[in-house]
Amino acid sequence: MQRKTAIRGAAVLLAGGVLLGTAPAMAADLSSNHRGVAYAYSTGTNTRSAIKDTRADDRSVYVQYYRTSNNEVRTVHNKSGNGTTVTSPSGATVWKLRACEVIEWAPDQCGSWDSSR
Repeated sequence: MQRKTAIRGAAVLLAGGVLLGTAPAMAADLSSNHRGVAYAYSTGTNTRSAIKDTRADDRSVYVQYYRTSNNEVRTVHNKSGNGTTVTSPSGATVWKLRACEVIEWAPDQCGSWDSSR
C-alpha cells in the first residue's frame, strides 16, 4: 500500500514538473531612454509598447516600434505632459522600439533602438 502511494506521489510530481517545463516563454523586456526626457518600454509578453514623458518641458514625446506581424514602423504619441504614460493597443509581439522627443522647427531626437533580435 505504501509503495503504491509513493509511486502515485512520484507520478504527480513528475507530471507537475513537465507542465511547468512547458509553460510559454516570456519575451525579452525592451526599453529606450532619451536624455531623461522620454522612456519607452515593452515588458512581459510584449504585446503593447508604452511611452512615458519624464520631464516638465512642454515637449511631447513618442515611441516608435515594430511588431512581428509586419515590417512597418508604428508610432504612439504622448502629449499629456510630464509623468504621464500612453500605451499602444495590444497586438503582435513588439520586437524593436525607441523613445523620441518632438523638437519644434528642428528634426526630432530619439534614443537608441532596443531590439529582441
